[in-house]
Amino acid sequence: MRLSKVAICTLVVSIFMTSGVVFARNGEKVSVSIDKNQTSAKSTNSIWNCQGNLELVGVNKKSSKRKLYVTCMEQKDYAADRKEEELKLNIDQSQDYTWALSAEENGEKFYVKLNPEGPLAKGCVGNGTLYD
Repeated sequence: MRLSKVAICTLVVSIFMTSGVVFARNGEKVSVSIDKNQTSAKSTNSIWNCQGNLELVGVNKKSSKRKLYVTCMEQKDYAADRKEEELKLNIDQSQDYTWALSAEENGEKFYVKLNPEGPLAKGCVGNGTLYD
C-alpha cells in the first residue's frame, strides 16, 4: 500500500512538471552556438510575435576557458536592441530560466546572444536556445 502511494505521488509530480514545460514552449525556438575562437555569437533568426512565456536555456561546456553569458535580446527595428534576460554560466554548467512577458512585450521579436566573460574575450564552447 505504501509503495503504491509513493508511485502515485511520483506520477502526479511528473505530470505537473511536464505540463509546465509544454506550457512554456509554444512551438517556436531559436538557437546559437559559440566556439572558442569567437568573441560573440547570436541567432540568425528571431522569434516573432512572442506570446505568454519565454524560456532561455544555456550550456557552457567543460572545454570552455571562461564564464559564458547567454542573453535574450529584444530586437528593436529603429533603436538599439534591449537585453531582456541573461544567464551567467560557469564552466561546465547548464541552466534554464522561464519568465512571463509583460503586456507591452507580447508580440515583440526576441533572439539569443552568447558572449564570453570579458571585453572581446574568446575561449567559450557552448550554446543557447530561446523557446516561445
